[in-house]
Amino acid sequence: TADGGVDVAALRTMAPQAQSANAVIGHAAASVKTIDADDLLAPFQDKVRSAQESIDILARRAQTLSTTITTLPGMLGADGPRRYLLAVQNPAEARPTGGIIGAWAVVAADQGRISLLGNGVNNDLSVEHNDDLTVSAQARALFGGQIDVLANFNLSPHFPQAAELFAQHVEQVVGGPPLDGVV
Repeated sequence: TADGGVDVAALRTMAPQAQSANAVIGHAAASVKTIDADDLLAPFQDKVRSAQESIDILARRAQTLSTTITTLPGMLGADGPRRYLLAVQNPAEARPTGGIIGAWAVVAADQGRISLLGNGVNNDLSVEHNDDLTVSAQARALFGGQIDVLANFNLSPHFPQAAELFAQHVEQVVGGPPLDGVV
């Protein structure tokens, strides 16, 4: 849009077309996959394999487009304001999800407009232990009693579990309405 936002209404109008294209291309890809190139004459085998590979790539891209264009309006606040934690990992100190959190930002999305609500470095969020976190007994058993320390939230390779710990912690330390997601 002219003010730098994303036209979420326009995205929504494109969603049915993207879903339809995805269905057509997916059907074509499934149909082409049934052709056994080994059963064809030699001059056609490579051509059919190439076509199968190309349409498979196209089908994956069409699926991605359909999912993105269907999901994005809601994520960008078309149905009401959204808040997200953007956690930037530093691979200098390895963690299963990619690295220790070095920087963070809380961003808001409302009707396609994204704004920065707060940001900082991991030390801005540090507290010795956050005893108010909801940590499963399984996570505590696997990763020890230190899982409630910010630097250890992503000791688990299961990103949804790590994201939930980061979200809970940021909501408690930074404040504001609940977060809608973690990136």
